[in-house]
Amino acid sequence: MVTADDTNGSLGFAKGIVPPGGGPVAHAHGNEDEAFYILNGELEFLLGDRTFMVEGGDFVFIPRNTRHRFKNVGTTDAELLFLYTPGGHERFFIKNGDEPIEGQVPPLWGPERYAALVDGLLDEDVTILPEG
Repeated sequence: MVTADDTNGSLGFAKGIVPPGGGPVAHAHGNEDEAFYILNGELEFLLGDRTFMVEGGDFVFIPRNTRHRFKNVGTTDAELLFLYTPGGHERFFIKNGDEPIEGQVPPLWGPERYAALVDGLLDEDVTILPEG
């Protein structure tokens, strides 16, 4: 929706759709803080050592270098807004994400997809971390 190029590097802003069972593996961003505004759906969040549920209307802030992940535990797609400060990480999804196709469920990112993206994640100073 808005990239760092649009904001002189200040922020990046994007909308995501997470299918049931989908969501990233636990990770931490070294370069940016991340925030989420949940539009609809049910997501289980891991933030540091804490696990909790969020739904439409909830907001979650993730300070940089903090382990986190989310998973859609509902039965319908979850929609959420992402905010990165400073901006830039949204480019990773523009480069590596899937273009939405009307009426089709986005594919889940399994271990093989993350394995193919390791170099790109390292370039973004994103560290994959264990769940527990």
